[in-house]
Formats: sequence, structure tokens, C-alpha cells
Amino acid sequence: MIANIILFILVCIGIVRIIQDGSIFRKIRNRLRIFPKLYNFLMCPMCLGFWIGVGINFLIPIFPIHLCFLAGFVSSICNDIFYIKIIF
Repeated sequence: MIANIILFILVCIGIVRIIQDGSIFRKIRNRLRIFPKLYNFLMCPMCLGFWIGVGINFLIPIFPIHLCFLAGFVSSICNDIFYIKIIF
């Protein structure tokens, strides 16, 4: 169970990093600058991390389905810690 949670956290962090910093999404990010609220949502590691965590939990249920928002909170917090400690 712990290994699954660690893998879940690493997958969520990886997806958020790819969306926010990956060159594969650079054109999409640049086009979204004309929509400031959507762009700010995509560039916020906690916001995007939450919804990525919820989505991943629906695809691969790590937490019970009635606790799917817990998966979002775990992903959000881990993404924020990773962003603050590693990136800066």
C-alpha cells in the first residue's frame, strides 16, 4: 500500500512537471496566455496537482472512491513541496 502511494505521488509530480515545464506543452502554454485564469490555473502546482491527483485516482484507484479528494490533497501538497524545495 505504501509503495502504491509513493508511486501515485511520483506519477502526479511527473505529470504536473511535464504540463508546467515540458517542451512538449510549450506551444499550448503559450497559446493559453490569452486566457489568464486558465493559464494561472495550469501554472499553479497546487491547483493542477489537486486535479491531476483526483483524475489519476479515478483511473487507478489508490484511495477508495469516496476519498478521491484525499488523493487530490496528497498530490497537491506533494507538488507544492516539490516545487518549493526542488525548483527554487
